[in-house]
Order: sequence, then structure tokens, then C-alpha cells
Amino acid sequence: MPAYQYQCRSCNESMSVTRSISDPDPGYSCNTCNLPMTRVYSIGAITFNGSGFYRTDKGN
Repeated sequence: MPAYQYQCRSCNESMSVTRSISDPDPGYSCNTCNLPMTRVYSIGAITFNGSGFYRTDKGN
């Protein structure tokens, strides 16, 4: 299951929540100031497997 990051815009408190992709976002509140937290989007890692990519074929 993926982990989702949330951050409070007021006090910058952050938390990580593990939940299924199919579960709706319930909306989380900050434990410090009790304001709504916003989801922080991050870039995933890219892996080049197989042939046809410069990174995997450049030594051939």
C-alpha cells in the first residue's frame, strides 16, 4: 500500500498515512492546531529495465 504525505499550512506539521489507492481521501486535521492538512505530492522514482533505453544500452 502506498504512503501519503500530509502537511499543515499553518504550523508545517507533517504526517505520513498508509492507505489503499481505492480508499477515498478522508481529510486529515493537524494534531497541533486542528486545521485541515493538505496532501504533499512527490515525484516517484523511475527505473529503466530492458533494452531500448540509453541508460541500459550505452555500453553495448
